[in-house]
Amino acid sequence: MEQKIQDRKEYVDSIRQAFHQNPEDAIEEYGDFVESPVSFYFKIRIFIALFAFLGFAFCDQIGGKIYSYTTNDIVSAIESNQFQEQYDTVVLEVTKVLNMTK
Repeated sequence: MEQKIQDRKEYVDSIRQAFHQNPEDAIEEYGDFVESPVSFYFKIRIFIALFAFLGFAFCDQIGGKIYSYTTNDIVSAIESNQFQEQYDTVVLEVTKVLNMTK
């Protein structure tokens, strides 16, 4: 029983030491951090969304139009779910195609 307690203490101490190692040791052990493609594309998507929002806000402030639509036209289309039926139809068709390929 005493040996199990000693083994557990040694294990806990080794885990604690693992959290207090030098960052340089971690780089040597695991290599440099390489950003995954998923996070890279997520950053691009965030940048595009931010750019679209800023463009919309800018057009709203100066009264500009986006392809002959005013910002009020865009807001009213979003509020009325004008394109929801078309979206549902497209999603249903894509789902059917994807299920057929499996």
